[in-house]
Amino acid sequence: RQLLLHIGINTGPVVTGGLGIGAAKSYSVTGDTVNTAQRLQSLAAPGEVLVGELTHRLTRHAFSYESLGDVVLRGKAGSVLVHRLDAPLTAPRAARGLEVLGLSAPIIGRGAELNRMLASLDQACGGSAQLVRL
Repeated sequence: RQLLLHIGINTGPVVTGGLGIGAAKSYSVTGDTVNTAQRLQSLAAPGEVLVGELTHRLTRHAFSYESLGDVVLRGKAGSVLVHRLDAPLTAPRAARGLEVLGLSAPIIGRGAELNRMLASLDQACGGSAQLVRL
């Protein structure tokens, strides 16, 4: 039997932290970015991946998308430009970090921070969920 997920992905700032006290304390991520991702997930059909505009801009070098245009999402003041993920590109274009947006910001004097980020990336690639705050 095939499992068809409804997936929504959005990129942007979030608020992270512990909620509650004692045994009831849990860790959470919240904010408009998370809420928009949830709205995209609700809008997605089974087996479909919908992404917001910034996610699209940061990944279009590696994936093909179909624009669904501006969509009004519940709880949002205005419309959101939504894209449907089609497939990975057979020949992804070279892109890295801010270069995708045409920007460059070398990391200078932040060796320890860079090493922590790379360690988190290694753990994420190994299947362990990670959260990196910058």
